[in-house]
Amino acid sequence: MRKVTEAKVAFFATFVLLFSLSTLTLAQGRRIYLDFRNQTLSASIEEAPLRDILKRIKQKRGIWFKAWSKGKPILDEKVSVRFRGLPVQEGMERIFSEFNHSLIFDQDSIVGVMLFGKPGKRTYKGRRRSVRRRR
Repeated sequence: MRKVTEAKVAFFATFVLLFSLSTLTLAQGRRIYLDFRNQTLSASIEEAPLRDILKRIKQKRGIWFKAWSKGKPILDEKVSVRFRGLPVQEGMERIFSEFNHSLIFDQDSIVGVMLFGKPGKRTYKGRRRSVRRRR
């Protein structure tokens, strides 16, 4: 009977260890640090879903967001960015740089952000021509 108990304890300890490591990995993969001071913004974001970043910005600054996209939901896109002490507008531009977006202002401050998805790949349809210069 003692061997069964020791096996159960070993299994449980292994489970707890693996579970704690997996949650630590998830927490590290979704780190969001935003610091709004005076008129500057510092950020350290690692592989965080856009949805979580927007919630955090809304909590800290009250900025509203509207998002539209075709295909893959834009709010599930992962974002990674790191910078310190940028003006708020530049910081927001950097956070949303992977997306088609528009910042909405009221006098000097940002009150809203509209996100329109990721830019599509540009393709050239038709035949390419080479251009020769005459001498």
